Amino acid sequence: MLRRLAPMLITSLIGSLAHAQGAFSLHRVLPGTLGDNLQFTYDGVTQPFLVLGLSFAPGTIPLPPEIGNRPLELGPDPILLVEWLASAQGTTAPIAVPNASNLAGAVLQWQAVTLPGASQFLDSISNRVVTQLATARVPTVLPTTGHGFAWAATVRWPVANRPDRWIFAGGGDRTSISTVPQASSEVLDPDTLAVAPGPILPVAVYSMTATELADGSTILTGGVVQQVNPVVDMPTNAVTRFDPVIGQFTALPPMATPRVLHSAALLPDGRLVVAGGMANLDFLAPAALASVEVFDPVTQVWSPGPALPQARVWGALTALSTGDLLLHGGLQWNGVSSMANQCLRLIAGIGGVLSWVPAAPMQNTRVAHDDTTMLLADGRVLVAGGASGIVLLGIPLLQATNHAEVYDPMANTWTNVGVVPHASFGGSVHQLPDGTVVLAGGLAGMLAPTPVSGNPSPYVSYWDPLSNVWGSGPVMQQARFLHCGAVTEDGILVLWGGHVVAGSGAGNLLVETVR
Repeated sequence: MLRRLAPMLITSLIGSLAHAQGAFSLHRVLPGTLGDNLQFTYDGVTQPFLVLGLSFAPGTIPLPPEIGNRPLELGPDPILLVEWLASAQGTTAPIAVPNASNLAGAVLQWQAVTLPGASQFLDSISNRVVTQLATARVPTVLPTTGHGFAWAATVRWPVANRPDRWIFAGGGDRTSISTVPQASSEVLDPDTLAVAPGPILPVAVYSMTATELADGSTILTGGVVQQVNPVVDMPTNAVTRFDPVIGQFTALPPMATPRVLHSAALLPDGRLVVAGGMANLDFLAPAALASVEVFDPVTQVWSPGPALPQARVWGALTALSTGDLLLHGGLQWNGVSSMANQCLRLIAGIGGVLSWVPAAPMQNTRVAHDDTTMLLADGRVLVAGGASGIVLLGIPLLQATNHAEVYDPMANTWTNVGVVPHASFGGSVHQLPDGTVVLAGGLAGMLAPTPVSGNPSPYVSYWDPLSNVWGSGPVMQQARFLHCGAVTEDGILVLWGGHVVAGSGAGNLLVETVR
């Protein structure tokens, strides 16, 4: 039962033993959806009573030395909930959340304490946890802002005994005519839903690939950097590793060839494959690449892989449940460029020797769909959105598409799975814990090497993998494309950064969540 917290409780239970006050971890289990429950897990608790404190505003409550050795991170006039560890077993009792519209967007501060202590009344104090109450599937703005960069990389940061953190690394700032690469990053803390400055990259870069290795580290390859004198944007062969143990980015041996709009994926044996892309930024005279490079993270050595039959740009490379890699879509170059629906599978033969073999073509030609491709839990590959179109006088004229299809790697077949309610390219796709797939944002309209008549999309679409049915949800508070997104372990989709307009202008500074 909720009760008002008296001004710093009872001092008559203070003991005389001499061990120091400890700490323990507290984490959300449920995201705070209106009409649902709230629940938390905790560990590292040794005392029989746990008190869960709640406030509706951030703040600090100083504690006298006989109560605790550090302040509580709660606002004024907190409320408390007493938990009985004998029955809770590491999970708090569910707390019902009223389905009241006036609570939508409310941010609640939580912290837990255990008692009685030895030398102090409180035995230990947990970390602070924040819950944002919101209606299911309605985008809600977080009380924080990001840099608003586009073409950044989303990096998972696994942390021992804590929910995964997420890093939004690098990206481009397009407030002027050119897009300026960035070396900064921001970190999403899933407990507090706050975005704070993160580790610095060795090189300022945008439009790089991000591939997580088996050990939890992430490799960033290629992208666009800017030469200072003269100021020239150019692809890079730089390679960066994020080490989750030390929480830092470090430079690795570079690729043989600078690349942008390339594809990357991980083989079952741990090697990283990078395929295709462009070695320049000129669609009129493209240095399109058919080359493939393979990185061994153990030896940290790059070696040539089997070349593609044709140069391919802005396709997608997906690691299949069978152990093969599937290259699908993109722009193909063989003297002239053309839209591709052709697919290739990269297979490993005797001794790990790699080779490309043809795979069934997609139902639709498609490009710029790498961020809206997802490996589903059942082993199929969903591809939604992206762009289709024609190549005129060597220039790709692309139209955002709403076609969606699924690849079955066992049957080697593509199947149409309905129509996305809102055509877009450059959005992001995510799967929530209940299996629902969310397609957020993107750019709608006609596209050329740079957007010329497109409109950033504020729309959020949903797909049910069981029924193959698409639906449209409420719009985001601000449109975005070429943004980052991550799903926290309790099922909150966080959308960060991206462009707000098709041309030059400020990035999206709103961090939004969807449940």
